Amino acid sequence: MDEEIEIKLALPVQAKAAFLRLPLLAAAGACRTQRLVSIYYDTPDLDLRRAGIALRLRRHGRQWRQTVKCRGLVAGGLTQRPEWETPYAGSFDFSGLPDATAKGTLEAHIARLQPIFATHIARSVWRLSTPEGGTIELCLDIGRIEAEGRREPICEIEAELLAGDGQALFACARSLIAALPAFPETASKADRGYRLYQNQPPAPIKARAPDLSARDSVSAALAVTLAACLEHLAANRHGALDADDPEFVHQMRVAARRLRSALRLFAPVFPDAALLRKRLNAALSDLGRVRDLDVFALWLAEELPQKYREEPAFTRLGALLAQQRRLAHAALAQALTSSSLALAILDLQERCASITIASRHADEEAPTAKQPLAGFMRQRLAKLAARMLQRAHEAEDGDPDALHRLRIAIKQMRYALEFAASLAARPKEYAQAHRRLVKFQEHLGEINDYAQFEARLKDLAAHDEQISALALRISKLLRKRRRARTHRLIQTLAGLHAWKSPKLMEE
Repeated sequence: MDEEIEIKLALPVQAKAAFLRLPLLAAAGACRTQRLVSIYYDTPDLDLRRAGIALRLRRHGRQWRQTVKCRGLVAGGLTQRPEWETPYAGSFDFSGLPDATAKGTLEAHIARLQPIFATHIARSVWRLSTPEGGTIELCLDIGRIEAEGRREPICEIEAELLAGDGQALFACARSLIAALPAFPETASKADRGYRLYQNQPPAPIKARAPDLSARDSVSAALAVTLAACLEHLAANRHGALDADDPEFVHQMRVAARRLRSALRLFAPVFPDAALLRKRLNAALSDLGRVRDLDVFALWLAEELPQKYREEPAFTRLGALLAQQRRLAHAALAQALTSSSLALAILDLQERCASITIASRHADEEAPTAKQPLAGFMRQRLAKLAARMLQRAHEAEDGDPDALHRLRIAIKQMRYALEFAASLAARPKEYAQAHRRLVKFQEHLGEINDYAQFEARLKDLAAHDEQISALALRISKLLRKRRRARTHRLIQTLAGLHAWKSPKLMEE
């Protein structure tokens, strides 16, 4: 069984000409072109999908070949997975599959296998030599996916390592992103094909907690956690660009915060964590502006008392806000397709992959990374809890800046608990502690929203005198509500002082 190691980049179809003019392709020499028709099989209940197995027939000239891909290692953007390919003689044959588990699953369902979706691809292939003497196969795939009478276009670059070091793949991808509007793509053709088959419309994706074990090394846990955060970010990017549902932007913003929290949590084993946090902050800063405007628009439409919405100036206020939202969304679209974001994500993926690979070789891991995971997490959670309780003490007088710092500290503690959830010694107690933090975060978020709304009204009124009187009246309402919420929150802070970090399992 071979192991496929590749990186995939999405490419706008209009950038094909620019791709073909790249100097590295000229240096590679002649390209090979192929017409590929692939048919993916599964049971009606998608049993193979759930088992992490992909079964494909692909036509090579006049012949067909059978390919089985098993669940493998996904470390950031670097995919490593076992792949088994044999000639197809008219019926499936899994007798020679070396993976006993996959073989058993396939043979158990062989009578129920049926075509699920197909891909039709025009593939151009180049062989690149790396400076270290390795070889990369670079492919440009243009075509479509078909399932149940539905179609979806494909235009993507695949870089597969045939020989050499996996870092060469990232160097290749980095050069492509620097020259093209290419972006790291985490969804495989199979992922997209299954969604098309199930006719699943794009929907916002919430975060998935990393599945950690107390037996994991700290560095392995870091790689798994970062991969989960990157998956969350990537899963909502297309919706944030193309869909009207503001929840996509919200989930991307949450993903960005979780990424920064993960980098902060694992900082002792990640020397460049602070630098990467700054790069992510710069690349994703537009998410916050768009989200704040979306929330403000929703509050005005649904929660502002009717008497304010009946005033003539309210229509003008809504028009000005809609204009600001359009401009903010346009800026966000540029940011989410920028090479700076693509390179920041790729660099994070490379570090994630290198950590995972190093964790396979104990002699390559830093001493801190070798310590038991539960002990490491216990220390980090204790430090975050101490900071959170100190921030709670500082916020007892209701100072807005202190409340803001408390909100950040609670958020970091909440995400850290989510990352470590699979290590909980008593899951119910752990979930209860997490819920209490979520509740505090929601109250603090509401207070912060009122402050943001007031600042937004002041900004809008400065640009339009017609709404200044209405903006002033709404601002008074916001200040009144913010004071009331702050007073109630301060009364409950004693409950936060009594909060204790829940117990993790022993090593």
